[in-house]
Amino acid sequence: MLSFKEYLLEQADEKHRGTLHSFDVDETLFKTNAKVHVKHGDKHVTSLSNAEYNTHKLKKGHHYDYSEFEDSKKFHDESKPINKMLNKVKSIHKNIEHKPHHKIIINTARSDMNDKNTYLDKFKKHGLPIHDMHVHRAGNDTTGGSVAEKKARVIKKHLEQH
Repeated sequence: MLSFKEYLLEQADEKHRGTLHSFDVDETLFKTNAKVHVKHGDKHVTSLSNAEYNTHKLKKGHHYDYSEFEDSKKFHDESKPINKMLNKVKSIHKNIEHKPHHKIIINTARSDMNDKNTYLDKFKKHGLPIHDMHVHRAGNDTTGGSVAEKKARVIKKHLEQH
């Protein structure tokens, strides 16, 4: 049986071989304090952190409100950089900058933000070359499945293309 690396090498010839580097936003590049709200109709039931949301079981009749995760100003003003990871992304970018078959993507569970430019400005403010990356918003995926499955589909798409 081939290892994953051997499989990838077998699939691409030397000229077109590259690497994919995928990073999450929340709790990976930035420490965020956005909450997922649980509602029953219009009534607020509780608010969940990222960690709590990951294991939360929604009760019948309840639904999630992700509005804080769509709030660009909240992300821009309140999120704290995780410098070790931001520096890692910058270092990788420097090494692959002029290599067209290598790429860095941001793969977030968030859906579209209410102000794209304010959102991206946060990355720029901390020196991240966001102009050379694409932010994949797995929250826009309506085909079903968990957040992890949606993010995996993004990565699978890139592996199949490159």
